[in-house]
Amino acid sequence: MKKTLLSMTAALAVIGTANAVPNVDVSKKLCMKHPDKYVWVEKNEDCIPINPCESKNATIKEVYCNRAFEFVQLGNWRDAVKLVKAYSENVLGVRVTNTKEIAHDKDTSLFGQDYIPVKTSDGGYVMFEFDDLSDMTKSDKEAGATMGACKAFGHDYQRPYADLIKSHVTLCMNVRSQKECDDIADLASDVLDKLVKGNYEPSPFEYFTVQSWQTSEGQEDNNCYLSIAD
Repeated sequence: MKKTLLSMTAALAVIGTANAVPNVDVSKKLCMKHPDKYVWVEKNEDCIPINPCESKNATIKEVYCNRAFEFVQLGNWRDAVKLVKAYSENVLGVRVTNTKEIAHDKDTSLFGQDYIPVKTSDGGYVMFEFDDLSDMTKSDKEAGATMGACKAFGHDYQRPYADLIKSHVTLCMNVRSQKECDDIADLASDVLDKLVKGNYEPSPFEYFTVQSWQTSEGQEDNNCYLSIAD
């Protein structure tokens, strides 16, 4: 009896394996037949909507939608590409190979979130969500460049509680060294096309948490102050 069950189990496993390959091929062909709606993710052998951030499927959103820059506003999508390339290398450990799956001129608008689609060197796909990629306000773009550069190195940021809107300072938290602080400032400078300075020091003061919209007490951590050079 045991031998019979084992034989049946083995047979089913073989049949399952044999059927898996054609199913993947069919899925890939159907996916690539509609490049205006879907994208084939080689890494996971998965066909997903071009914009997974707007998918109703919670799993697709979790796996393929990255919201690291969801509060970042910039002047154009080219600056956003600089941030996603840096984030992909520093945080995800992969290189960006393609960012042209979506027509950028159709996906940046004055209202609502904007998106940058990215294919990566490991065969993966990520949709990065931004707040606005057509912002014309100087202060918003300056804040977006510094906040985005901080996120691109895997760190959280804070904006000073006092004079939140007008302040040119962004606090990048838990930075490891002056060199990393300088690297973050250099990326912000490249994105903004304006000199950004990085000052590496502890930061014991009350700050305003952008993500949670609450105030909390600062801690004696090694932080990087990013300031716009006027």
